[in-house]
Amino acid sequence: MNRTKVLHVIGSLCVGGIESATVNLCNGLNAEKYEVFLFILSDTDLTLKSRLYPHIKLIVLPRKYHPSALINTLNLFFWMLKIISIFSKIKPNILHTHLYQYIATPVLISILLAKSHIIHFHTIHAAGIHYEKKTYGDKIKLGVESLFYYMLNTRLICVSRTVLNLAIKNLSGFVDLKIIVNGIDLNIFTPPRHSAIDQSQFRLVYVSRLCDGKNHITILRALNILQYKYPNIQLALVGDGPKKDDLESYVIKHGLSGCVSFLGNRGNVAEVLSDADVGVFPSEHEGDGIALTEMMAMGLAVIGSDIEVVRNKFESPGDAIFFSVFDHEELARKIESLYLDRPLLKKLQIRAYENSRLYSIDAAIKKYEAYYATSRL
Repeated sequence: MNRTKVLHVIGSLCVGGIESATVNLCNGLNAEKYEVFLFILSDTDLTLKSRLYPHIKLIVLPRKYHPSALINTLNLFFWMLKIISIFSKIKPNILHTHLYQYIATPVLISILLAKSHIIHFHTIHAAGIHYEKKTYGDKIKLGVESLFYYMLNTRLICVSRTVLNLAIKNLSGFVDLKIIVNGIDLNIFTPPRHSAIDQSQFRLVYVSRLCDGKNHITILRALNILQYKYPNIQLALVGDGPKKDDLESYVIKHGLSGCVSFLGNRGNVAEVLSDADVGVFPSEHEGDGIALTEMMAMGLAVIGSDIEVVRNKFESPGDAIFFSVFDHEELARKIESLYLDRPLLKKLQIRAYENSRLYSIDAAIKKYEAYYATSRL
């Protein structure tokens, strides 16, 4: 039986929600039905390469990532001939992009110029960025994006109801969209068996790119309130990004170096999470929040920003603690409440784990494979 060739395209393999979700999808597709390729548009960060299964065919563009979205996109135009040649050589039946709109345009043009019978899928992972439609420039970019999706007859997938509503509102002509929530490999993210909570430690963790929208500064401001009263509260920040220097400067300036650790990009995220008690998730906006799901699966109590995507991860409002997105004083109070109430901490850890069982990668894979099958030429 001839296998269906599926080529996934993503910007990098750094530690991030989109990257983790794409790796999980590639690994989960049935290897007997699908020949899976993963095309990375930059060789700057390949941290999650170690999580790819051996049968995944990895293609990496020898291009350096630039932190400026505009420069990064313009640079990618110079690589279009190479991108087109890769598409033409592989001749995928399905080409599935997982890209922010900023760098999607040269890739979408390349699909058109490859002149192959390619079915294009695109997963919208983000609820922020230009989908907030704040500026006239955002409206232009959304118009360009809609035009290319129309020309390519793109099958659009949204990772949450929040993203679906934004897509219907902002991408003209697309009203029949699919929701496929990201799943995680529950065999990898399995909590260790602790006999009891260590009363002498209180360890917070946040896994996210250090970039705008992820709101790391609110956690640091909360810790600045708590550090003198509770010096054993520790925070580990996993990830890298353009805000790193600013965040490190804040930590040094406010004497937080003893309680805040910058761990950078880590391929062993599950291991890092296993050392924590609480997952803090202060993001301003999220498409799905797969890093949050991973924290839940590792049995961490969750203190999250009070946004729709975060609340929808839990069956009951009492299964997690929520705070107003930019209110660092409220966040400090919520952290303190868990620090002082260890029975509540244990209860929220159990409930987070139980809620995470709804987000197995197996369920997402079944939906993706069904959608692929009904879209064959």
